[in-house]
Amino acid sequence: MIQALTSLRSMSVFASVLLTGLVHAEPVQVTLSSRTIPLGGSAFLNINIQGGGDVEIEPPVVDGLIIRESGKSSNMTIVNGKFSRTASYRYTILAEKEGNIQIPEFKITIDGETSYSEPIDVVVSKSATTASRGNQGSTTNTGQQTRTLTADQIKQFAFIELEADKTKAYIGEKVPLKVSLYLNQQVNFNQLEAPPTVQNDALIIPPLAGKEFERDVVQKNGYLYNVLSWDVHFSPTKEESTTLESSLELTLLLRARRDSRSMSRSIFDNDFFSPSYQHVPIIATSNKVELELLSLPKPSPESFNGAIGSFDISLNAQPTELEVGDPITVTIEIEGEGNFDRVSVEGLPKSDLLKTYEPEESFESTNKSNTSGKKTFKQAVIPTNTEFKTLPELEFTYFDPRESNYVTVRTPPVSLAIQGEVPDSSDNPGSPALVTSKESEEDRIIDHEGLIGIAVTLQKPGRAIQAMPYRKGYLIAMGMTPLSLITLIVLLSVLRENLADEKSRSLKSQNKIAHKHLQELSRHIKHNDVEGFLDEAAAYSKLLASILLNTNAGAITSADIQNKVPD
Repeated sequence: MIQALTSLRSMSVFASVLLTGLVHAEPVQVTLSSRTIPLGGSAFLNINIQGGGDVEIEPPVVDGLIIRESGKSSNMTIVNGKFSRTASYRYTILAEKEGNIQIPEFKITIDGETSYSEPIDVVVSKSATTASRGNQGSTTNTGQQTRTLTADQIKQFAFIELEADKTKAYIGEKVPLKVSLYLNQQVNFNQLEAPPTVQNDALIIPPLAGKEFERDVVQKNGYLYNVLSWDVHFSPTKEESTTLESSLELTLLLRARRDSRSMSRSIFDNDFFSPSYQHVPIIATSNKVELELLSLPKPSPESFNGAIGSFDISLNAQPTELEVGDPITVTIEIEGEGNFDRVSVEGLPKSDLLKTYEPEESFESTNKSNTSGKKTFKQAVIPTNTEFKTLPELEFTYFDPRESNYVTVRTPPVSLAIQGEVPDSSDNPGSPALVTSKESEEDRIIDHEGLIGIAVTLQKPGRAIQAMPYRKGYLIAMGMTPLSLITLIVLLSVLRENLADEKSRSLKSQNKIAHKHLQELSRHIKHNDVEGFLDEAAAYSKLLASILLNTNAGAITSADIQNKVPD
């Protein structure tokens, strides 16, 4: 009995010492999964830090190795009522060069105090073994043997293929690029956390993360591969010769091999009863694409704004028959292939006879890399005199990389038929000039399938919106400025007269709709959207007219307006 108590006391002392040792262990521990790495393969380096606080780790730069952060985890334990927290920072060591290589110390800062890890020596060899989660060149506690993977074997499991449309490109040019990841169907992989990385200091390449990709199954080199493909582009930023390549860290799930010499081997260790897998990190690499990056020839034409590719330009103006002060919508379309980010036009220039506004632009792509499509510019212009007879030609210059020269294209001039006279507004310089027309009353009515129409002009943001008169000469109240004041007066007067009427709910609803129209008009003014403003102003005017005429907005005709508004 005494001997049993003594033995129990000894075990308690041993356990206490062991637990105390765990609690007061070294605050920083650095471990490497294997000190032998195959060329093109990888190993995991873990930095375990006990305790809390702010942690900053600066990995070293090593020739022949790529060190990348690949994850972080934390663990909390309670021993003898004491809390112990451990944070684990994981790095992937990628082997690019054969030989004996030393990993220098990591700079580790914890709550402002800096320390350094010990250097680690590794061997990178074509015949090296990639160990499972055990020690180098030995079996794990489960009796699993390490697996040997050569660079050729890794390429059989997974690889990346780069296909560039061309290998000679100019600064600012967009070149389509296809990135395809091949994954052997006979091999299991951990879930992909990210697409391949394609980076080069001399190129602008959009990241693949978040982009759509295509799936396919392809037979290549005697194996079936699941293929994931991304269509992107690259654009040179400086003149030099460079190499484009890609890589991706993957984890293979390979069937574990049992060591028949293991002392713990039993019938239940057979793979039939307990199949297990090894997590083997690899790097899928790509072919190398040699690129020649060139500067644009000098000097460039004065009209050149940076567009690179092959483009056509067209111009359309509507209407071409109008009166002085009526707005014209000029649509400029540039269509073709190239870098549309660098395609821009200033539009038609301002003159004494023509008032212009900044163009609004939009782009419609016809391929996934956005290097083919059509860019549209819409500009509002207003002739201020009947002497303005023609919209001038528009000039656009681009650099054609296929021909290695600059090309200038022009739009033909557009003839206009402008009528009316500019009245003398010296007596009231602050008011808009009204247009007098020689047309008959019937011709002056803008009648779109019997419904009401209105012509307005959009001023620059910050100015009042001025309503243009009907060609018949009527000053429609709902088109006058300021629109918000008219809305308030009309709606309040109608609401007062009909508050007790059964239609009060309908009027409240119309009030809400009118408020929405005002918000949309303000938004169009802010964005200088002339076309959108005109559409919104017409709809808003119809709503006000429907309130005055006590009818449906969609049923108002020219006759209704003539009967309601006196000559």
